[in-house]
Amino acid sequence: LIILKMYKTNNAKWIFKEIYEKRNETGDVRFVFSAENEKINAHKLILASASKYFENRFYGSNQKECEEIEIEINEDVSANELAEKDIIAILSLLARKKNPHMKQFIRNELNQLEIRVDNVGKIYSIAQNCECEELQNRCLSFIEFSSQVIINNIEVFVSFPLELVDKIIKSDTFFAEEIKIFMALNAWKMSNANCDISDLFNYIRYQYITDEDLEQHVYKLVDPSRIACIVYSFRKNFSQRKIPETSIDAFAGKNQVDKKIEKQEMKVNLCEKILANLFTNELLKDVVIKCENFSFAAQKLILNVATDLSFPLIDVRVDEIDFSDFSFQTFQMMIDYVYTGFINLSGQNKYDLYELYLLARKVRVKELLDEVDEQIRKIEIEPFNTLNLRIEEFCKKIEKIEEFGKEIEKIDEKVNTLVELNPAPIRNIAVFCGCDSTWRDYVSHYKCSKIYKIEFEFYEVLEESQIDFNFIAENVQEEESFYIYVCFEEKNMTCVYKNKLKNLKKTSNCIDFAKRKIKFLRFWLDKGYGLKITKFSLKESRYLYFNQL
Repeated sequence: LIILKMYKTNNAKWIFKEIYEKRNETGDVRFVFSAENEKINAHKLILASASKYFENRFYGSNQKECEEIEIEINEDVSANELAEKDIIAILSLLARKKNPHMKQFIRNELNQLEIRVDNVGKIYSIAQNCECEELQNRCLSFIEFSSQVIINNIEVFVSFPLELVDKIIKSDTFFAEEIKIFMALNAWKMSNANCDISDLFNYIRYQYITDEDLEQHVYKLVDPSRIACIVYSFRKNFSQRKIPETSIDAFAGKNQVDKKIEKQEMKVNLCEKILANLFTNELLKDVVIKCENFSFAAQKLILNVATDLSFPLIDVRVDEIDFSDFSFQTFQMMIDYVYTGFINLSGQNKYDLYELYLLARKVRVKELLDEVDEQIRKIEIEPFNTLNLRIEEFCKKIEKIEEFGKEIEKIDEKVNTLVELNPAPIRNIAVFCGCDSTWRDYVSHYKCSKIYKIEFEFYEVLEESQIDFNFIAENVQEEESFYIYVCFEEKNMTCVYKNKLKNLKKTSNCIDFAKRKIKFLRFWLDKGYGLKITKFSLKESRYLYFNQL
């Protein structure tokens, strides 16, 4: 019999840091790089949880036989610890009575409890009933930080109160696969049939669910046409869920949510993902803990580090694997990333990055693959992708023109026939043509052959003092008169040029606005039709250049 005491911590990063530091003593696999005479020790369990490649290599489909360990509750454990369920039940009853004199007592008692996955829903309900906003926020922070464990534990999720489920589904920082969130919400609906939660399905980010999962799971429960409407209506309001920026420390049995974790480290919380996989993957469990009528499967390696339980690991056989297809340095970076969730790629050259990319793809660690891919783009791809970025920005600027639901023509056509943009902060483009007596900002009007006025409105007021003009307009002859108006920040429209186009060239193509801030630019052909601005670019100097394509 082994005496169960308590967890030292539930912080995944701390657990993996301890395991990482002892991998040379406790590792059960050794990677050999014969050409460099180097070796790297690791744990099959950790690598298999992080990578399907290693799971298949080390375990295949054969589930390991689990050693059974019976746990006896220590008689010295305090009555408070043994009676936690009773305390929560009593506090819940008191909170429902809404006695104002009991609120502070309930809050004090709740603050003595350790928030865990199995009690967070009940503690949240009590905190809500006694209007303890601080404790509600602590529960929400715990849930978001433990999202991977919670989303894989349907029994826990379906026990949550409706108010808590509502906050989870609408949260941008409950970081989990969207299909798993959908399945959990559907399970909650089936377990709580008396509650109408149809509105909550509108807050699922369906655009981040794969087509395969949509076909296999979602379309059976939600009509595809409804999903299309949801995606169209909410596409601007809902981005992909991201990892929260708070951490949960459970040292001394208290939850603290005021310690910020560096954003760079939190970009991918790989440690949490690995720990969640260990929790759910039966293939990776090697011990069964029994306590009275309760039992659960776990891993000796994790229990040795995270609890006061101790299992001998010295008899573990170490397998050696030749991994000479990759360099020792590259493989070491991958191992370090799996254990720590952090990698610094800023000083790596592109050839080392390519090798690391190939390794990450081979072992199928998606998070590392994304990190490396992003760095490669920074040093090699992005400089050649400026035009695509400009086109994307252009599309964003003119999205509001789609108010009548007309389909927009291809992006390339719009760019070539209207205006090509550098990062000029254009808010709107309006035209005045002989077909009508009002300004129009619809895409369909941009190709009209009778345009004689074009106006650009900026998101940000331009602060520079000069505009440089070179061949401003297409279809304007040098002998024709041409007008340029500027609306300054104070919103008065001022004519800054009124003359023949050829005379503009004699001014060295430059007009000085004495550092006045420009909000609108308007171009006006004095006689005739056919005005078209063919190129509009804002240089780094923030002077405006108008050039013929």
